[in-house]
Amino acid sequence: MKARPAARAVRLEPASAAGLSCTSVWAEFLVSLAMLSALLLLVVQTASAAEQPIGFSHTAHIEKASMQCTDCHEGATSRDSAGLPSIRKCMLCHQFIATDLPEVVRLSEYWERKHEVPWERIYGFAKTAAVQFRHAPHARAEIACSQCHGDVASMTVAVKAVTHTMGSCIQCHRENSATDDCLACHY
Repeated sequence: MKARPAARAVRLEPASAAGLSCTSVWAEFLVSLAMLSALLLLVVQTASAAEQPIGFSHTAHIEKASMQCTDCHEGATSRDSAGLPSIRKCMLCHQFIATDLPEVVRLSEYWERKHEVPWERIYGFAKTAAVQFRHAPHARAEIACSQCHGDVASMTVAVKAVTHTMGSCIQCHRENSATDDCLACHY
């Protein structure tokens, strides 16, 4: 039987004794936290082509019906979340328009059962990423929806076209003279 090696004692020194300032330790911690946040964000963003319960065509609504993103995603200009349209919002038009199309028939079935459509989010941050993204300030700054979401107007079914990373967000903030203070997005 082999003897186990003796455990080595590890002596922990205060940061100042190791020649590190409190500021550099804090900076290293923030960089590590940012890297962890970015990894967690990637996990959330891997579901780029979520299967939707109804084949919703952005092209038909934006290009053909001349609708704007905010016609369905009302919260984009006033709230943290752009939100997903309610069944009521969809049926304001689809009680009368294109009622014979298969996907509108499916939509009507949700309406008749008094159920919301269980849309799958394509973009979002994991709670553990500690990111507090708010749509409203971006809308007020007139950042085009396509800058963060790609050319959704040309998509039959929305897919994740843009990968959001801390680097891409910081670059955009700097290009648009917005704050790059960590606490603007992380809490």
